[in-house]
Amino acid sequence: MARGETRFGGERTSQVLGTGRAVRGGSIGITRQIAQVSLPGATAAVAANYGVFFTAPLININRLNGATPGPVWQISDVRVRFETAGTDGGGASVMLVRVPSGTAKSAGSNCLAAGVNLQGTINTNADAAVNATLANIQLYDGDSLALVPTGTLTAVGGLSATVEMFRIKG
Repeated sequence: MARGETRFGGERTSQVLGTGRAVRGGSIGITRQIAQVSLPGATAAVAANYGVFFTAPLININRLNGATPGPVWQISDVRVRFETAGTDGGGASVMLVRVPSGTAKSAGSNCLAAGVNLQGTINTNADAAVNATLANIQLYDGDSLALVPTGTLTAVGGLSATVEMFRIKG
């Protein structure tokens, strides 16, 4: 048996990480989620190519009691990398936003303390500081994540972003 597992008759109960409820029935509950987006080549230089790239599930598939409210996910880490930096001094940056269903991405809540500078060092991982306000970094049923660029994106290329989340409820 792996660490953290116990036996109940023929069933296994396990909790992988975090504070989520253990799951019975031989399945392991998902407590960590990775969302990724990539804008290859010159597509990162056009603001219209940025948008929603992840939506939290509407039901919690880890419970055996039928359709119950889904989990609450909390963003813990955000990493951005780009291959070509913005060049014109237009202050190119990108912000990760939480967008509830029925809301435009421009009206979403900022998940980062500050936008990621897209005029920095190329091919270097930029670990973004996560917003200190919990309401901005917790995703509920149907909430989405989107990238919103600001400034002049001229020459920005090969952008990728990775968001790590942990289940805190559900």
